[in-house]
Amino acid sequence: EQRVTGFYKKRSAVNRTVTQEAGQYSGSGKASKLYRVTGTAYVVKNIPKAGFQIDSISPLDAGVAGAKRAVGRDWFIKAGASGGDGSKEKPFRDPYQALEKVEAGDTLHVAGGDYVGKLRAGTWTIAMPDVAMLGGYNADFTARDPWKNPTLLYCPEDFKGTRGGYTLQGDQDHSNFILDGFVFDKKLNNKYKPTGDLMPEESDKTDHLWLSRPGCVVRNCVFLNGAEGAVRMTASQTIENCIFLNHYKKVVDIEGGFTPEVPLHFSHNTLAFAWEERFGMGHGITADLLILHTGVHAVIDSNIFEFADQHAIRLDADPKDVELTNNVFAHNLWAEVYRAKDDTVVDNHNFAQLTQLGWKKCEGNQLLIPGLPLDEKWLDVYLNRTAYVQGKVAKDDWNQMREILGQPQIATGGKSATGMAPAYDRAKAMQLFPKNSQVKAGARPMTLEVKFTGVAKADAPAANYQEITWDTARNTGEWEKLQGKHVTFKGAIQRDDNQYNLDDIKKENYAAYMIGGPEGGNSPGLPMRVFVPKGTKSERLFQQAKGYTSGTPDQTHTFKGTARENHTMVIESVELAD
Repeated sequence: EQRVTGFYKKRSAVNRTVTQEAGQYSGSGKASKLYRVTGTAYVVKNIPKAGFQIDSISPLDAGVAGAKRAVGRDWFIKAGASGGDGSKEKPFRDPYQALEKVEAGDTLHVAGGDYVGKLRAGTWTIAMPDVAMLGGYNADFTARDPWKNPTLLYCPEDFKGTRGGYTLQGDQDHSNFILDGFVFDKKLNNKYKPTGDLMPEESDKTDHLWLSRPGCVVRNCVFLNGAEGAVRMTASQTIENCIFLNHYKKVVDIEGGFTPEVPLHFSHNTLAFAWEERFGMGHGITADLLILHTGVHAVIDSNIFEFADQHAIRLDADPKDVELTNNVFAHNLWAEVYRAKDDTVVDNHNFAQLTQLGWKKCEGNQLLIPGLPLDEKWLDVYLNRTAYVQGKVAKDDWNQMREILGQPQIATGGKSATGMAPAYDRAKAMQLFPKNSQVKAGARPMTLEVKFTGVAKADAPAANYQEITWDTARNTGEWEKLQGKHVTFKGAIQRDDNQYNLDDIKKENYAAYMIGGPEGGNSPGLPMRVFVPKGTKSERLFQQAKGYTSGTPDQTHTFKGTARENHTMVIESVELAD
């Protein structure tokens, strides 16, 4: 029964986890949830004498291989459809319609086409765990090939509102989300000069994708034309067989997240062109294809890294936590790997010393020209800007690349031209597979399996709910008489909560909230604690509720559920009453 005082850095991943998870355990009895904590032990002057500097903290079962996903229903989406109900026979017209209804374990099957989101804003949100979005289907959902049936998520040219924001992002608990077979193109969110050069300061500077929860998987996707970054993701996630092309300053940005000690798996991706005005200068300037932040563990295998204005990989993480295997590097202007901690550079001149950085594993990495079939006129903008500048890439390297692609050679001498990330054609981007037969790394096209394994969740048996008023619900004595009975009443959702005072209700399965009477702060009595099953429509309504602090609330809801001891209620359904 001894305490240990834990210390952690402010604004760190540990800080975020501790803040979110605090309050579950009162300090006595058996805890409902355990954590794995790593760090350094100290003897301190205070009481207790045991101190601990926390480097990482995560749920004990986080990142367990083969964890069972929830099983939900299948939803079908087809561009141009109308009046659908989400079935295969009557599909929705846009993914947002299904995302407003999904529960944990549901899968969205999306046919090839262009999708613009709710109100044509070009943004989508995932707010449930174990959801999957699968794109690339043909029109009748009998075949799936994302490379032949591109499924585009974007903001259209005729959108009249304020452009910007993540095209797709996770919110609330979106653990184990799967994104497979989509195209992301921010061209229309950017501003370009008459010359075609990107104007980054006047463009949409948010990434295409932001996922923060453990277990997320992104595969078979294409990301292009971003004005600052392609994706923000975290350790304990997977990115594979994707193409990342033509971004400003950074491309793939990996943060520690909730479980930094669970490795990122980053494999068979093609990353090309991270632009910056001060190309090839080093000195820590950011124009990087892959950034691994402090604390991240990662497995980086069989990827192509080409055309970084600064670094192919920027390493803020400790190399001993990273495996680097079978990757191909080419035409990166300052470094193949830049270790920021001590300003260490591994470029194409000292590449043989790559293994000396102290990796967990390092083998099979090569300097090799992939021969990506780039648009010749577009590539000339890049080459005219860089090829005549003395730097880390020899003139012969550029000509070898052009020879593989059957393009004319670059003459010696000349003057560097201007050029900054002109928009790349989306259809051509989807064909960037290496022509050099020696290169086995990078993304490849593939036909994917078609199967529909979802099941419709059976409706719970209809219960006979006793209708009561808030005056009855708030009265402890009257509520005790109702324990175990199904009741319904009208009230207002005040806020979320972190207290669990029923033995059979665990945080892993239920979200806790406080509710009050229909007049909110003007209703008599204290608020009541209720528990909402996670991953359900009811939880979504609670998450979307406006809440209140005092006075009359903007919304009221009708609650149905089972009255429980300690003046609590287990919610079975909720509807907006206004």
